[in-house]
Amino acid sequence: MKIIKDPFVFIFPPFAAGIITAYFSHILLPYPSLIFIAIFLLTLISNRLYFRNNPWHYSYFIYPALFLLGMGALSMHYPKSPPNLDEEHIFRAVVTDNPKIKPNSVQFVVKLQSYKDTNGWRPFNTKAVVYVKNDSTTPQLHYGDLILIYGNFNEIENSHNPYEFDYKTFMRNKGIFLTSFIKSTHIEILGSGYGNFFVSVALKIRQKFIQIYKEYGFKGQQFAVLSALTLGYRDEVSRETKQMFANTGAMHILAVSGLHVGIIYMILTSLLGFMNKKKILFRLKAVIIIFSLWMFAAIAGFSPSVTRSALMFSLFVIGHQVMKATTIYNIALASAFILLLINPLDIFSVGF
Repeated sequence: MKIIKDPFVFIFPPFAAGIITAYFSHILLPYPSLIFIAIFLLTLISNRLYFRNNPWHYSYFIYPALFLLGMGALSMHYPKSPPNLDEEHIFRAVVTDNPKIKPNSVQFVVKLQSYKDTNGWRPFNTKAVVYVKNDSTTPQLHYGDLILIYGNFNEIENSHNPYEFDYKTFMRNKGIFLTSFIKSTHIEILGSGYGNFFVSVALKIRQKFIQIYKEYGFKGQQFAVLSALTLGYRDEVSRETKQMFANTGAMHILAVSGLHVGIIYMILTSLLGFMNKKKILFRLKAVIIIFSLWMFAAIAGFSPSVTRSALMFSLFVIGHQVMKATTIYNIALASAFILLLINPLDIFSVGF
């Protein structure tokens, strides 16, 4: 059978259609992995024994299989509402991002692992946004801290204003369902280092760069814009500055995206051009570029747009190494396919 030059141009549409169908129809496949393995094995066997000379018939098997693969991927990541707890409890939770310090409060996201009632600790696997008053008693929290929280969490709701942004669905697609305002005295830090090691290192590097900017005298909105442009740190960008960028049509510059990843790729390619002469150095150059791109993606917080671009350039570098000619459309859809396998809910993100 003739090999398709850009296979992901044909693979991605039915896969994405399966994700969207499962999301809006709420049809979740049972035991998805077994179904996928059976379908793909049947596809491969049929291709070998019968469809070698009938390539058009091959689509009768591969497209439904990809559609079901998309439905199954969404089934395994479908956001499920947590049980409703009417009373206050003690929760064991892990901080999943560095807190955002605001003038009157501190905001951070936690993964609630369990809660305690009269029968002991019970599992409670969901994420929540927590707000704490910003004062001298507020504990210094960091990514990966294991904490105890005493309080009551409420489901995130919209304000029900006409044509308003659907904040509830936006947070739901991130797996965040609950929110609460907790007293600082109702939070106890049990330990640290419970997050992802690589994310923790990347956040520490970003914090180091932020400290360097401050040491060099950047302050106010100069510091806010610089940290947003280079590190994806937008916590200190004022509403007025955001509105000014929006009015000039340059709001995308404040969001670290594929543009920034592309600039880094071009700089690294230029600086490491001397490594093209020998094969071993050429491969080492690819490793350095890919590592640098993903380190930047980690520092920028693994946003969907940056992650997509980092994966695209990584695939481009790998393809250049093996001397395979491909189009940018195939690379873009290949990266999208891989990212949606990891987290199919990214398809509903504007950044993706």
